[in-house]
Amino acid sequence: MDNTQKKLNEFIGETQYLAEKVLRMIDKNAWFKIIPSIDIGIPYDVDRLAGGFPTGVFVEWGCKIPIIPIDTTVNCCTASIFSLSSNCDDELFRRNLMKLNDKWKHSTYLLNFNRGNHFISLCSNNQGKRFLVMHSTAKEFTRGYNGLYPIKDNWYYDKIKVIECDGRYFRYIQGKEAELFAKTAISLNNFNEIRHENIAFSLLENCGCILETKHFHHYGMTEPESIQIGCYRVCEGDIFPIFSKPNYSIDMYRVKYCSRSNSKGEYIVPHGWGKHFVEETDIKIDLKRKILDIGNSKRKLFCDETLYDLPNIEYRDFEEIDGKNGFYKHYANALEGMVEDVYNQNICLTSNGICDIGR
Repeated sequence: MDNTQKKLNEFIGETQYLAEKVLRMIDKNAWFKIIPSIDIGIPYDVDRLAGGFPTGVFVEWGCKIPIIPIDTTVNCCTASIFSLSSNCDDELFRRNLMKLNDKWKHSTYLLNFNRGNHFISLCSNNQGKRFLVMHSTAKEFTRGYNGLYPIKDNWYYDKIKVIECDGRYFRYIQGKEAELFAKTAISLNNFNEIRHENIAFSLLENCGCILETKHFHHYGMTEPESIQIGCYRVCEGDIFPIFSKPNYSIDMYRVKYCSRSNSKGEYIVPHGWGKHFVEETDIKIDLKRKILDIGNSKRKLFCDETLYDLPNIEYRDFEEIDGKNGFYKHYANALEGMVEDVYNQNICLTSNGICDIGR
């Protein structure tokens, strides 16, 4: 583990201890568990980290009363992969992407393919097969009255309960609000799938056909008592995409074994390489002043601040000198399987705009 992973594993241990302590005040048999994936890293959201939930963890619990730990900042994030016909035309795709990107600026759709590590990418494998890959969230259900983020004046904000202990805190909702929260969150998986399919339809107009569609959710809820925050839950033999760093190839990985698993025996596997601090750092919370002190920088709590601009946070980089992917060798003791296919990115929309990477 790098220094960031060590620090975050200690941090979520404290979160788990406090959360279970709170739940057992409601139900003496309650339990709460946070399982870190091997890519556990720094999230973009200040409140999520301060509340005890970094990126790359699976959160699960059991309680006789419906409960939601709201600092998990639940949404839905989906990787969608469309297998395309061989006649997909690059130039027409680029035009469609530019046209759609311009239309989004004047629509009700909250674009987030150009935020963080989200993207749209036209790819090809070594056999020349074409693929369209998308990665984004259902941003309409984050902030705002109907959103799931714990933002002031939203539909459940005045029902939030807070428990403090030893400089840490745990925020949650329970009962009917928790039931509605879970129902909304679970519905977003289908919502995001349909949205991605709709976008793919527009992007491929007159320039290619979709042969097969697969969706992979790595953030959100699929049941009322568990939350994925930047990780997949899979079984032996499952294939899923692993993202790396901007413009680098995307692997389709078939898992044989992972050292991290949940209460159902499902493997908790990485969805990417994650972000880390370049230098060793500490995470301190001053709840009285509502401050998160991290990486020699201070961020205000409960003010919708992000960690995007911290200078000492970077994507982990496992690219070797010869260009090969050293990720699997680095984590050989924790993850076993094989790369089934490699998608090389050609034309992308990212936080840097639209660019041609080449084949």
